[in-house]
Amino acid sequence: MTTITPKKAIAAFCKSCIYDHLATGTCLQQIENCDMSKCELYYLRPVTQKLKNILKQAKYDAMTPAEQKSADDKALRRAELFKTVRNHRKSRTTT
Repeated sequence: MTTITPKKAIAAFCKSCIYDHLATGTCLQQIENCDMSKCELYYLRPVTQKLKNILKQAKYDAMTPAEQKSADDKALRRAELFKTVRNHRKSRTTT
């Protein structure tokens, strides 16, 4: 039995809603260009990593300096945690 993840279900819904094989662009490009912002799945739709980075940077640029510092601190803590977990996994496999 195949399990459908929420991510796959959203991608399938978006494809059934917006994709036109006769239109220009790939399915993902057409989904990225969707302008149905009132759709409940609009902000969950699949997009390329390039667009994710652009949106992330725009969100960061709109923050106040205090919010940016908080976001930077959170990113550093996340990176340190990831490094700790990665080192722990390496030590388990080498012993």
